[in-house]
Amino acid sequence: MKRIRLDSKNLTLCFSLDEDQPRYLYFGKKLGKNATFARFYDKETSFFGVDLHRPIFSCFGSYEHHEYSHVFLNANGGYSNSFKFIEFYETTKVIPGMPSGHNEDRTICFTFVDQEAKIKLDIYYSVYFESDVFSCYSKITNLGTDDIHVLKASSLSFRVNQNDFKIVTFNGSWAKERNRTETSLSNGLLINSSVNGSSSHLHNPFTMMIDSKNHAYGFNLIYSGNHKTSYEAGFANRMNVIVGINDFLFDWKLSFKEEFVTPEAIFSYAENENDLMYHFHSFIRNNLMQKQFKDSVRPVIFNNWEGTYFDFTSDKIYEMAKEAKELGCELFVLDDGWFSNRHSDESSLGDWWANKEKTGGSLSVLSQRIKGLGLKFGIWMEPEMISPDSDLYRNHPEYAMEIPGRKPTLWRNELMLDLTQEEVKEFVYKTICQIIDEANADYVKWDYNRQMTEIFGRNFSTSEYFHRYILALYDILERISKKYPHVLFEGCAGGGGRFDLGMLRYFSQIWTSDDTDPRERIIIQDGTLSGYPQIAITAHVSASPIHTTKKTANLKDRYNVSCSMNLGYELDSTLLNTKEKEAIKKQIEFYKQNRELIQLGRTYRLSYKDVMKGVLTEKDNKYLIFIYLLKDKDFTVKLPHIFIDDKRYSIDGIHVSGYDLNRKGLPKTVISDMVIDNDFTVEITSKVLKIE
Repeated sequence: MKRIRLDSKNLTLCFSLDEDQPRYLYFGKKLGKNATFARFYDKETSFFGVDLHRPIFSCFGSYEHHEYSHVFLNANGGYSNSFKFIEFYETTKVIPGMPSGHNEDRTICFTFVDQEAKIKLDIYYSVYFESDVFSCYSKITNLGTDDIHVLKASSLSFRVNQNDFKIVTFNGSWAKERNRTETSLSNGLLINSSVNGSSSHLHNPFTMMIDSKNHAYGFNLIYSGNHKTSYEAGFANRMNVIVGINDFLFDWKLSFKEEFVTPEAIFSYAENENDLMYHFHSFIRNNLMQKQFKDSVRPVIFNNWEGTYFDFTSDKIYEMAKEAKELGCELFVLDDGWFSNRHSDESSLGDWWANKEKTGGSLSVLSQRIKGLGLKFGIWMEPEMISPDSDLYRNHPEYAMEIPGRKPTLWRNELMLDLTQEEVKEFVYKTICQIIDEANADYVKWDYNRQMTEIFGRNFSTSEYFHRYILALYDILERISKKYPHVLFEGCAGGGGRFDLGMLRYFSQIWTSDDTDPRERIIIQDGTLSGYPQIAITAHVSASPIHTTKKTANLKDRYNVSCSMNLGYELDSTLLNTKEKEAIKKQIEFYKQNRELIQLGRTYRLSYKDVMKGVLTEKDNKYLIFIYLLKDKDFTVKLPHIFIDDKRYSIDGIHVSGYDLNRKGLPKTVISDMVIDNDFTVEITSKVLKIE
């Protein structure tokens, strides 16, 4: 029996060719080169990470009757398929038109053919050695002369022969993104998906399954559109996981020799959740982000939005920038309201020329003034949208995403541009280039404030629209990132509505949420951190009262929550008093001193309890601990737990082992100086946890 294995630094993924049919054999801790795998063929063996019987994909017409990874409407009008294994070979990963990981170490391919339906199915697996991450995608080819229809094309079908898992998803809404949800699933079906054209505020594509021993699997998809991950448990004590494009309103026609390639799904395994988190953080930084930004510390940003909203002049902006420079900020971002007749969110999207009364001339004039202060300059755009009240819409109503004869749905007083039209796509690309050039921009905040409602294929079936839009968007982003490799792009989608791996390929940081209330931001950032590294998570100290919750929060708490991630400020710097200015100067000074550690270090989560949350960041034997107490002063403090290597450590002269820290939590001296004097306390302790 032939075995095929992919090895990363600490993991092994192995397949068997049983009766010439590739099946999952093992996935887990790295096995020795001479491992026999004999025990994995024992049908009675219950071993975590092993599946003895299940193939690497499924389709209707087989003996399996559960969620299928691939579904086709064949040329003869039938849905049943019977694929035969043809060959296995080593190859190079190629995913045309979509972002994917880079610097993979090895790629293999299994080829199957349904001779009667004349469909070829290639399934590719890659390994990213240092990151301990594996990936999978598939390619479908029509070998017949008649059209076929792809109704479902998943990227990964994964099987595990146990089902005592809790499924972890990250759910929410606008201003409540990525709240951690745990669901026990020993029997039944759980689906995590989006259906509005983006990865969405509602259900992030990153998911995990964790067993009773805290062994953990993680899954994600390098895609920014409709996604779907299904977990199905119960049958024969197995868990069936399928990850890929959502089959909602999906029907992709393939003519003779045409191909359809799925996005790349990534997956990993670890014996605890902190290690799994590190695998995904490492992959994003080292195998996904733009290479010029993966190890580059981010500037401290000052954004004018919550300080002025739409009401500002060039002199006001200049004074705010001048104060921001004095505070220690490094990049000034001019947000919404700088263009055309944009005095509210009711008009002008698409009319991307400077409002001279607000910018003092052209964008270049204002940019030069800001840069003259010693700051870098950034600009806000929402290039995928169009306002009905705009010259662009009046001149080109056909550019909008609309259904002929139907009144379109307005969302934040705007419509979407139809990027599936080549003329519209080129308009968006040229507009972005023009603004970057005119502003001499160092940074672009790319916003996306609504979801799709009126999808309509003008020259193709509407059932292909969602995916064609995302392909058009990726084409723009690929060209823009190549033309402006020095520009730092930050993604935004009404906050965190498009926080996904597809965007992180082009946007090296993403605005986490429009909710900047530190009480709620802790929960949002904690959930986001599970699958995405802190250097990609943007967090601002905003104005108080908070824009979204209308609650007040002191400057210390706002900063202490924000500075564990990618720090910025968003308020009116000209209204700060002397005490506040001095406090912010010290905040930024501390952040810059520890920025490399905070942004590029390895992060450990300290607690999952309601009363306390926190993170520890480590780099080059330097540590920072961020502890967040969430309840009122009457509760009994429970020490947070931390999972780190079992070495000897010292904290304030107290000697402890990694085993003790993992079992008992941090020593009391670390949090003894915390003052709990209200219903919410946030602390940073810079006490050094030293490895002896």
